[in-house]
Amino acid sequence: ALKIYEARWRKGALAPDGLKKAVEISYWQNDRALQKKWFERGIAESSDPELMRKLAYIYLDNQEYQSAKGLFSRLREMEPSNKEYLVTLAQICEIEKDYSTAYDIYRRVYFDTKEMTLLHGMVSCAYHLDSGIYEEALRELARQEPTEENLFRLASFYLYMTKDYKAANKALDKMVEKWPIPKYQLLVGYSLAQSGDNLAACDVLEQIPMEFQQPWGILLLSKHYQEEGKWNKAVDIVEGYIEIHPDNTDIVLSLAYIYKRLNWEEKYRKVIQSLLPPEAAKQVNE
Repeated sequence: ALKIYEARWRKGALAPDGLKKAVEISYWQNDRALQKKWFERGIAESSDPELMRKLAYIYLDNQEYQSAKGLFSRLREMEPSNKEYLVTLAQICEIEKDYSTAYDIYRRVYFDTKEMTLLHGMVSCAYHLDSGIYEEALRELARQEPTEENLFRLASFYLYMTKDYKAANKALDKMVEKWPIPKYQLLVGYSLAQSGDNLAACDVLEQIPMEFQQPWGILLLSKHYQEEGKWNKAVDIVEGYIEIHPDNTDIVLSLAYIYKRLNWEEKYRKVIQSLLPPEAAKQVNE
């Protein structure tokens, strides 16, 4: 049937009803090029919103984003209350890396509808924009969906991007309350230490099993114990870490320092020798 309609089209003898029928038939064919051809012919003769909508999605499937954007913009003008067209425009803008426009659209529709997919779109676009915009999106995401992943993203933003450790602690405290696992406790300790509250940081670090400790935490705890005159505790925690991680030079040197302060000369000598190349260690022994 489409061949007949095609012949009539080429002769300029295809009536409007025939064109409409040809467009309908083409829609059910598994041929995008054919669909596109007839729908383009259809909207050239008619401003039927349904035809425009279907052609817009054909363009979208073909990754013809500018053509799709043009039609969705026209549809938006025809039906201003239709959120589908506005959101699709945002998605196209995001694909084209126009993150600012996409974010503005996602945000506007999200605060009207509170649909979470739109909030996720906001976060995705905001990542490429100003840090203040990204913070707003992450905070809203963590508020609406306080999942482990979302709280971690917010905490990481404060820890590593803005270095706002007080704000990071708020997010981390919520995480540790729900998921009291060592990696999050370590982040709490790190955040407290970075904000200058070493005492609180040490209180947190003391609760973490040795196998999950990090070098910076061990050094902080060791220094804390030394300042309090608890030298044996300083020795125990450093030696305990070295049993698991014997190749960390900074930690081994910190142990040598403690031994030297305590006048434990034999232990000090053995630690220093362990850091020397074999030939140098042999010469020291001789």
